[in-house]
Amino acid sequence: MDHRGAFFDFVVECLFCLLFEGTSPHYARRGGCALFKDDFQGDRPASNTREFAARSGDDADPSFAVVREALAWRGPHRSILSRTVELPGARSQEATFDVLECGHGRESVLVVAWDTKSRTATLIREFHPGPLEFQYGAVAGGVEPTKHKSPLEAAQFELEEEARLVGGTWVPLLESPQGTGLASLGHDKYSTERFFPWLVLDAQRVEEESARPRDDEECIGVVDGLTAIELRRLLRSGTMNCPSSTAVFLALDRLDEMGLLTRP
Repeated sequence: MDHRGAFFDFVVECLFCLLFEGTSPHYARRGGCALFKDDFQGDRPASNTREFAARSGDDADPSFAVVREALAWRGPHRSILSRTVELPGARSQEATFDVLECGHGRESVLVVAWDTKSRTATLIREFHPGPLEFQYGAVAGGVEPTKHKSPLEAAQFELEEEARLVGGTWVPLLESPQGTGLASLGHDKYSTERFFPWLVLDAQRVEEESARPRDDEECIGVVDGLTAIELRRLLRSGTMNCPSSTAVFLALDRLDEMGLLTRP
């Protein structure tokens, strides 16, 4: 999966919306496919089913029908789906994509831990087999239906397993557009995975020998005492993976709103 390519596609679409903003009161058009300006303006009321289904992630968008879907490849932890989708208004009425799916399901969690006394964060530094390097990141893991009762419980389990922290006050970092509950963040343009990001305040350290065990393949170090300034430096350094970077950005924004970024 080329995350840089997906990010570049997103930036190009945004630029087209800005460049052609004056051509229509409702949308700009790129390659025959509508890019709704409402999607970039959260204060506008709902105008159609497409917009809200796409934003919420709760339902399949009725405007983009899945024509065919088949398993192309299955590994121990991930699979590749061959998914053919009908694209109304596009030059090609059907397009086939390789879509990544995780073995545990389509829901995952991200956790940023913050100590309100020291005003510092705890992250992890973990080996990433894709780029073959260690990268910083938030605590992360999958929501497993056979193991977890909810995304929150999955986040609590992962925090103990990876960062050796338990308890604390849990703050969701996303809200549904309708204000009805939790919202999740899509991992990538070509992935079915969605993340529930959390901020946890004042979690307590647990002893190594009594903590939940990590997976055998996980090579993780805990990095604590990170100030807001140091977090921003890490974000600019290219040494933090994309989902974690988003979670840290959201956490810094929420902490700023709560007045908890710097010491009084």
